[in-house]
Amino acid sequence: MDVETRIGHGRRTVRKIYIHRRVRGDSFILSTFTDLCLFPLSTYQYIYDVLSGQLDHCSPSDAEKYLSAREDRFKNPFEPFGKPSSASRTKVGSGSVTLQDGVVVKLEDAEKEFTFAISTALEIDEIQALVLFRAYIYDRGLPEDIGRKPDSSLVTEVLDAVTPFYFSERLALLRTFIPLLRTREEPENAFCSVATAFLARAITNPATFASSLVDEYIARTRQKPPAAMIGDRQKTALWQKQCSKEQLTLLEVLFWTMWSSSPCSGSIVERIFTAAYDTDFGRKQRNSTLLLDEEGVQIQHDISALWSLVTIEVLELETIAATESIEISASPVNQDFYTSSPDMLLKIHKLVASRPSDEYACTHLAWTFVIDRVATSAQQLKQIPDSYRALLDVILSSREMAAQSMKYAALNPENGLFGALLTLLTNTPLFVTSVSLRTDSAISSSNTVAFRSILKG
Repeated sequence: MDVETRIGHGRRTVRKIYIHRRVRGDSFILSTFTDLCLFPLSTYQYIYDVLSGQLDHCSPSDAEKYLSAREDRFKNPFEPFGKPSSASRTKVGSGSVTLQDGVVVKLEDAEKEFTFAISTALEIDEIQALVLFRAYIYDRGLPEDIGRKPDSSLVTEVLDAVTPFYFSERLALLRTFIPLLRTREEPENAFCSVATAFLARAITNPATFASSLVDEYIARTRQKPPAAMIGDRQKTALWQKQCSKEQLTLLEVLFWTMWSSSPCSGSIVERIFTAAYDTDFGRKQRNSTLLLDEEGVQIQHDISALWSLVTIEVLELETIAATESIEISASPVNQDFYTSSPDMLLKIHKLVASRPSDEYACTHLAWTFVIDRVATSAQQLKQIPDSYRALLDVILSSREMAAQSMKYAALNPENGLFGALLTLLTNTPLFVTSVSLRTDSAISSSNTVAFRSILKG
């Protein structure tokens, strides 16, 4: 591959790329095309690195432009590259595509071939496949030996090169929510105002966004590999690891959403607990047999650790502890706090009480504290609201079997509470940076104050 000199035109960068393919020993020019980029190097990974503070040469105004240019993608972060469509295929096939920013892109036959192949293999929109291909060329460039392997087609080689980039971009887009949510809480951060304004547009309803994160996580545990990958175990294993990494990232984004944005209402807390327990804290996967190697096992361990944190986080134990008495009323003043939803409390209680051991032990102990406070508050009432009777019949009719017996279960050495705590704090990427580096963990943020405050506070 030969790359000509880049010529800057304002905010656009133009460069010509010649891709050569050897056929029967001769070298022929396969394709020549012009790469137009509105914001040079602004891949999702680049945006994430800027907002995470890993790059210091980007101003807040430039960051705002990078984000605004992709605002529609952040509003649909679960399928940012869309799905194949006849309309997009027709536009690409015509050889002229008008991009979102108004730029008209001319395609030659070779680039059409690559675009259609990427769209089919990755099951993404054809125009997005074109943008992805050009972003890859701009950001990384094709391998030097592309088209020079006698036993491999050029399209296959391009797919093999672009697929990891596609996976990394999907992850980077989701991960970008993390520094945005964290930065918004830091007034001294130069990007605070940018994050605040952008999140107000991208996440119009934090509770709905949190619920969609949970729904998407569940969908990822049940997802099938793309049809083009079925039959190739190496490719399906790579896809499943990507899928699991996305699950991990979804949980990270959920943690920070609940930490800074969404109220812990009964419906969302129950939804989170149901998802956590129905998926066995991440162990229940449609394609679990593809996660048996060291990397796959590590991802599953990280997912389980994050579920422990998220389920404890949403209980807001500091709020429960600071309240003299839990409000138990037919018409609660604060209906955005989960203790105002007795039906949801009962559902959560049945889930938690059913699994007191191992990775569930920390959540089990946290829930024990909640129901003990609810039971204590109820005993101070002269009259129990009808809406709470079913719950209180379970935790008050035999209090020894509810809060107290759950405490005994949590502290039973056979249930592994202290072993689980020790493992979380000393041998997981969530809390130990050296472990994160050693295992090359997919966790975005390691050893943060927020994580420690949840588990140790």
